[in-house]
Amino acid sequence: MSSASAHASLLPHLTRRRLLLAAGAALLAGCGRRQQLAPLRLGTNEWPGYEPLHLARERGYWSDAPLRLYELTSSSEVLRALRNGALDGAALTGDEALSLLADKVEVRVALVLDISHGGDALVARPDIRRLADLKGRRIGVENQALGAYMLTRALAQGGLAPADVSVVPLTVDTHINAYIAGAVDAVVTFEPVLSRLQAMGAHQLFSSRQTPGEIFDLLVVREEAYRQHRATLKTLSQAWFRVLDEFKAAPAEVAAALGRRTQSSGPELLKALDGLVLPDRQENLNLLTGTTPAIAAPLQRLATLMQERQLLSHGVAPLRLLPADLAEVLAP
Repeated sequence: MSSASAHASLLPHLTRRRLLLAAGAALLAGCGRRQQLAPLRLGTNEWPGYEPLHLARERGYWSDAPLRLYELTSSSEVLRALRNGALDGAALTGDEALSLLADKVEVRVALVLDISHGGDALVARPDIRRLADLKGRRIGVENQALGAYMLTRALAQGGLAPADVSVVPLTVDTHINAYIAGAVDAVVTFEPVLSRLQAMGAHQLFSSRQTPGEIFDLLVVREEAYRQHRATLKTLSQAWFRVLDEFKAAPAEVAAALGRRTQSSGPELLKALDGLVLPDRQENLNLLTGTTPAIAAPLQRLATLMQERQLLSHGVAPLRLLPADLAEVLAP
């Protein structure tokens, strides 16, 4: 066979080989794309204790980590998005996390964001001077567990039962308008709406200062997302603690930065944050890790109270919220 003939006979084989190599490369590239993690989608509603997350994003503290942060209008919307899979995780109150567990939505705690110490409250019109005076009145409450929990605790202190008042379901973004319009006589609300209502003349009858350690905010993620995004969550925790360290070193300056996104002044943010405890890294480790995590007892008290008041659809084991390897995620 001539060299030209031999060369011609090899062409089909070389072409097939090149095609196979190209196809293999494309397949590997496609597999790589499929194996690349989609961004971790986290949701919040407006609440001063969540603002360090937004400031960390603004300052680029989580760099190019696969993470997206969204703000929805209310905690009810955040819960709905988490339940239907539109979010992988969210900033939620402890009672909301327990409610998810009771409804078979497996979530895990990644961080304790804050502990409410006056940031949640029941406020009323000036003529309502005592909790007992709420009998027969209309009370606006967000249609989720924390609102019901706060209302139940307040009414019990005033010697009233839920049946003694008329509950008006209201998401937090409608609290001010409902109060102005006279649609409610009192509101269970939280910062920054709380301070805005007080500036309009509403006065406080009950707050989370009277239920110390019972109301806290957690960053929770679905169990599968926690397993897949441990590195991202570690990056996020570093960013979170960095903002807290900056706030501790220069509270007025950082409060002004925290307030820009929500058009709140620095003094307004400082006042709102005065009603919160923001646990640092070591406090988070104490609360969430070890043989007896410090948050275990308040979580169990909260679960028991919610079950007694039929605020949970089923009984829950609160420690299921705490991953065994969380200390690694929170470590420096």
